[in-house]
Amino acid sequence: MSYQDMTALIVDDDADVRAFLRTALRSMFDCNLLEASCGDTAIGIYGKNPTDIVFLDIQMPGKDGLAILAELKQLDANAKIVMVSAHGSMDYVTEAIKLGASGFILKPFHLQKIKAIVDKLLGTTA
Repeated sequence: MSYQDMTALIVDDDADVRAFLRTALRSMFDCNLLEASCGDTAIGIYGKNPTDIVFLDIQMPGKDGLAILAELKQLDANAKIVMVSAHGSMDYVTEAIKLGASGFILKPFHLQKIKAIVDKLLGTTA
């Protein structure tokens, strides 16, 4: 799979965060993107369009990222889900890994970290 064949789902209630990730992913990978601002929308999108990688905010109103992570893993045990948070609490990280998260990125984002985690999880080439 080349980067252009990659589809990513960005799940965050903050429109600015979604916009940053959208711009970053498109500039680095020229990939297909889907977006959701809440967990239920994300589950619906993923159920209809399983993606190669999901960037999932941990703290959102309503259903939090850990609950969404568990639901996505029920839909697809092999889903590659990168948790995104402004809080690097070890409790969150530990729980996310136990639930099957593939990685963790802290806000503010560093482009090199985003690229490294996509390369690691998807093993794609430009």
